[in-house]
Amino acid sequence: MLLFKKRISYVHNMGFGNRQIMLSSKPVFGLVFLLLGGIAVISSVSQSKQNELETADHLFKAGKFVEAEKLYAEVLAANPANFQAVFRLGSISLLANRLDNAQKWLAKTMELKLEEQAPKSLLAEVFYRQDDFERAAPLFRAIGQEAVANKLESFKGTTPYQIEGKAKVSRLKFVMTDPLPIVQVRVNEGGPVNFFIDTGAAEVVIDTEFAKELNIAQFGSMTGTFAGGKQAALQHGRVDSLKFGEFTVMNVPVHIMDVRRFSQPVFGGKRVDGIIGTVLLYHFISTLDYPRGELVLRRKIKENLKQME
Repeated sequence: MLLFKKRISYVHNMGFGNRQIMLSSKPVFGLVFLLLGGIAVISSVSQSKQNELETADHLFKAGKFVEAEKLYAEVLAANPANFQAVFRLGSISLLANRLDNAQKWLAKTMELKLEEQAPKSLLAEVFYRQDDFERAAPLFRAIGQEAVANKLESFKGTTPYQIEGKAKVSRLKFVMTDPLPIVQVRVNEGGPVNFFIDTGAAEVVIDTEFAKELNIAQFGSMTGTFAGGKQAALQHGRVDSLKFGEFTVMNVPVHIMDVRRFSQPVFGGKRVDGIIGTVLLYHFISTLDYPRGELVLRRKIKENLKQME
């Protein structure tokens, strides 16, 4: 009641020129209840959006990205500055390889919270997948991955993963199929060597001793995490060229680690000098054709894309 009395007194004493604004207590009580009702409605809407955000987070963690994305968009429509919703939309876009959308959302998260490291890490990955090493490098450096940044900066003035050769399609016969396919490649115009294909790997991997033999440039080390949570040291490097049948891929970033150790226990003594991972493969329309025993690499041109529809 004291609040209402103070409000009434204040309104009664307001002057406007020579006129007094006189309000009875009844309208003031009505105004107060209206305001309180409005606060209750706003609180209810706010709670509803918070519930939507929590539900979206549960869906995201469960891998239900389509449903989660829809809810995050609804949360964002009500509050365009909601960091969590923006960040998750960027994350989902990156998982779906919708790189332009991912870039848009993740750049916005950095505008909202520049100090956060996670958006920088994901945006660095976006630029990396776009072969935009110039913009990826400073972000990797900002999250403490100096060796990666140094490696990517070394490509300045070149086109990473530049594909040369007149062919539209190249077919590489498997040297061995099990437990993982092996194909022959040539590194820096050298002789044929065996690389096995591992879709669980990212960049091309070059054996440590083989890298020394070829005098491959190196930019620093890091600890990588592999299948089963096992960790091992690896170096960051680059090679000038990798020849795959009819194609030569120029300016290729690589990891360097002990690959030859897999030769005896995994491949029955067949020496392997490297690994082909998914990063190189996604620069082509790639097919592992087990019935024919070959790796098929197709250029990403309209003719080939149409054939794959």
